[in-house]
Amino acid sequence: MSLKRYRLKLITAGDYAVGKTSLVKRFLGQGFSLDYGATVGVECIQKSYKDKEGHFVDLSIWDLAGQILYRDLAKDYARGADLIIIVYDVTRKESFDNVEGWYKTIFDVVEAGKSKEITPCMIIGNKIDLRDRRVVTMDDGIKLSEKLDSLYVETSAKENQGIDEAFNNLIIEYIRISKFL
Repeated sequence: MSLKRYRLKLITAGDYAVGKTSLVKRFLGQGFSLDYGATVGVECIQKSYKDKEGHFVDLSIWDLAGQILYRDLAKDYARGADLIIIVYDVTRKESFDNVEGWYKTIFDVVEAGKSKEITPCMIIGNKIDLRDRRVVTMDDGIKLSEKLDSLYVETSAKENQGIDEAFNNLIIEYIRISKFL
């Protein structure tokens, strides 16, 4: 039996400085740095690999800038997305409060013929290594993800915790859903 090759477009969204680029770099095996500058507009990165179930995945990751002035650009780049990751910083309540806005911005422009039921979304609470500064609880994150019918995971880009699991589980969810189309 030959396994299918998946060509997927993944969007990472969320406020500035929540760690979107750090998560992507970790997933790509590029380590962690405290010196990332703000993403300007969008950065597109490619990764091809075989997932843990043996499927071939060609992943195009679109890392969107989080600053307010780029919010309208996010709408343009979200078109045709197969997978969505929205990241917030567990130490910044404002970034958590803005997740629903990011969700609405992105799903308002998902291509005709697609719907949120076939475009899986994952909410990621990042920076869990900053335990003493945490203001958003895991329970808050879970409740929000349930409200938005999204997957949920917490990560630490700095400690490389939960990142591969997050990306892989989102891709596996897409593959599971696509089998019913």
